[in-house]
Amino acid sequence: MLKPYAESTLKKKYRATGIDPDVILQVQDYIDACANFYYVLELDEAWKIIRKRIHITRQQFDALIDVICRDERMDAYIVPESEFFADGDDSRYIVSCLYLCEQNGDCDLRGFIEHMRDESDYDGPSPLIEDWEKIYPLLEQRAGKPLYVPDNLLDYCDEDYYEETPQTEAVRRFLEEHMREPEDFDVPDKEDFKRFLVEQAMSIMVEVIKDASVQMGEALNQALDACEACCGSFSRQELQTLANLFMQMNNNTRMPINKGHKPNELYIGDGGMPQRIEFGPGMRKALRDGDLDPDAFRSDVMVRTDWPLELRESFSEEIDKALLKPGEEKWIGGTVIKGADIGPNDPCPCGSGRKYKKCCGRK
Repeated sequence: MLKPYAESTLKKKYRATGIDPDVILQVQDYIDACANFYYVLELDEAWKIIRKRIHITRQQFDALIDVICRDERMDAYIVPESEFFADGDDSRYIVSCLYLCEQNGDCDLRGFIEHMRDESDYDGPSPLIEDWEKIYPLLEQRAGKPLYVPDNLLDYCDEDYYEETPQTEAVRRFLEEHMREPEDFDVPDKEDFKRFLVEQAMSIMVEVIKDASVQMGEALNQALDACEACCGSFSRQELQTLANLFMQMNNNTRMPINKGHKPNELYIGDGGMPQRIEFGPGMRKALRDGDLDPDAFRSDVMVRTDWPLELRESFSEEIDKALLKPGEEKWIGGTVIKGADIGPNDPCPCGSGRKYKKCCGRK
């Protein structure tokens, strides 16, 4: 990755392009918006978007990109394909540095940016990321899908922005109506603070949905955990209702993995999204332990969602697999599935991290 320019050098380089400062700001905004919305986008695709909205030639655009790629204040890295693929070429990609840093979890990009702007103290590691592993599942799972460009693309300059839908409103309304008020809930404006907590839960759920590396079952588990952390504990029935609402919100949220499309906008076939669900260890444990009633959960999802047939079948099969006992054989999805034999000293399949004999295998 190219070394960032100092502030004084940046100003000189931007002036040297001869491009109107207002046009420079517009291009920067579109680059940041593309990074926040798509996470990863070919620069040629970004050019097709920008040229329809800004009066700028390709030559000017390329000259400007050569400076932008060294501007540490941007929400995006601009890097050649060869940087994260061994056989890659010099075609360039916009990559969200905020996405990589937040997923990597070992640097505070916002703190670093503030340090660069006002020379405040910064003790954290450099935000430059050399490990591009988060990119691979994203590119692999969206291969062949068409690009969606929202009319309000610049709204995504705000990294926390997401599209409001009837499904997000349904989740928000449920959280507002079922929030538990802690005993020590002592703030000047309780209603305002409640709204803040609900929005925190909503933001976390959107980020979980958008993360290509989290499978559906684990995404649901993380979403429910976030809701309870922000809004208090829920009853089993409330959790089932919230799970169903989250599933519907998931299917109607614009995702980087779908190049900006909602899952419900894509169909099975060439270029369509994979129509399968895989539960993570948290969801499997909830089903085995009875925290989620499998029959009620299956019935509610089937009735309340408009998933395609293949996705419904996959969801049902995952429930059946989660309920398999060690060594048990069952006909699931057109084949015989056997529950894994688990030794007493093997890790417990519930994901607790303990040995099987000291967890679910305890007699």
